[in-house]
Amino acid sequence: MSFDLSVLFKNQNVLAQKVLKMKLLVVGGAGYVGSIVVPAFEKEFECTYFDIKPVQGYEDRTILADVGDDEKVRQAVKG
Repeated sequence: MSFDLSVLFKNQNVLAQKVLKMKLLVVGGAGYVGSIVVPAFEKEFECTYFDIKPVQGYEDRTILADVGDDEKVRQAVKG
């Protein structure tokens, strides 16, 4: 009798994708390009946004600062 172990790994991979999302720091998410890519990023990643103005709909996950602020950039990268 044989058993195909790939079935177990496929199911495990699907479960891991639903539970664990990679963290992504998006710099400039409130701009024109950001408004286009943010919805796609949100489907695949656990996003935090770094911008000088809030990312609409994700204000609670937006770090308001300028990229010239070294301390804020360090904090954002650390997560």
